[in-house]
Amino acid sequence: MPSSNDDDVVINEFKKTKKDWDNAYIQTQSHIKSIEKHGLNKEKGELSLARLNGLAQDGLAMLSSAQFNLDLLIPQLPSDEDVQNAQLTLQSWNKEIQSLRSNLRNANLQAKANMRKAAQEERELLLGGGEESTARRRNLQIILIVGFTLFSLAVLYVVSKRIGILKLQRKVVGAIKAGMASGKAEVAINHLAQVDEVHEVPNVNFGLGQPMHDEL
Repeated sequence: MPSSNDDDVVINEFKKTKKDWDNAYIQTQSHIKSIEKHGLNKEKGELSLARLNGLAQDGLAMLSSAQFNLDLLIPQLPSDEDVQNAQLTLQSWNKEIQSLRSNLRNANLQAKANMRKAAQEERELLLGGGEESTARRRNLQIILIVGFTLFSLAVLYVVSKRIGILKLQRKVVGAIKAGMASGKAEVAINHLAQVDEVHEVPNVNFGLGQPMHDEL
């Protein structure tokens, strides 16, 4: 026979398991409701759909853990009445978990429908009439024009830099070619001058002013 102390331990663990279940159940329901309303209102700091689903799945895992603990505790309860009540509780938890999983699937479908609806309304505001849509279109045009202008300036800057470099290259190459041509011309002129000096015609006027002697 189990002692009264053991019974107290089991009863306290049973109460703690029920408390853990209740807390996890409330949190999971709250996350599922947030998923269902996701996309209706764009509030600052709103959690993403993926994050909300992660929190809901964590809540379901905690519920499953509490359900498993209760299943282990049932045979240890001190009386048949406690066992029967715990078994009824366990059956109820099974149904509630299934219901939460179904609600989570439906909430995700609703969230996707909300996001599609919000996107459609946004397009209608941009394309429709009214002061709000006109202001949105103007803001979008301000943004587009500024962006295009900045892009064009960047392109012009890059092109001008490249053109400047090409012009400088052309000038340098032209100067080099001109220097080489000038050098070749100077060499040629010096060469011709040297040739003229070597082939200079000798002076044939020697002895013209002297009398010629007839050795005969």
